[in-house]
Amino acid sequence: MKHSPSFDINLWSVESKWKKLFNRPGFLSIGAILLVSWLWTSIIGWYHLCEARQLREIAALESQVADRGGGAETEALAKRVAQLKSGAQTIEKDRLDFPGLLAQVQAAIPPEVTLQQVYITENRLVCRGTAPGYPEVAQYMISLDKAEYLNEPVCSLAETYQEGIRFDILLQISPGGGRGE
Repeated sequence: MKHSPSFDINLWSVESKWKKLFNRPGFLSIGAILLVSWLWTSIIGWYHLCEARQLREIAALESQVADRGGGAETEALAKRVAQLKSGAQTIEKDRLDFPGLLAQVQAAIPPEVTLQQVYITENRLVCRGTAPGYPEVAQYMISLDKAEYLNEPVCSLAETYQEGIRFDILLQISPGGGRGE
């Protein structure tokens, strides 16, 4: 009597190979980095897709306003275009050349000044830091629309602490590209 060949799979050996693979921290960290980078690029791609869709909608509405004459419907379309454009301007404002602005701020302040915190609020760029030995630090203006550094001192602020001078440089952002308030 002939016996059929048997195919026995040693599950323990397969399991131990998987166990060896997952016990290596390098593989897990590389996998985590790849997963995070894939998620990040997906988020950025989705943001750009939504932005492009909004810009196409603005262009289509502008062409509708240009094609039609006057009337209440055209005025409503014009208002909608203005709303969408203001939304697009906030997108452009969020996309500022922040490293460039920071480089201009660092060029304007004395070399001994240490910046500790820099952030953008709705209408100003705020830089906080310490400056040992400096009694005052000037406040400068900046135009976000033109992204140009006006370099005009507005006022000076400084608070004295034991470790040195703590200061805030408030860069005023003017909405029309002119002087800030």
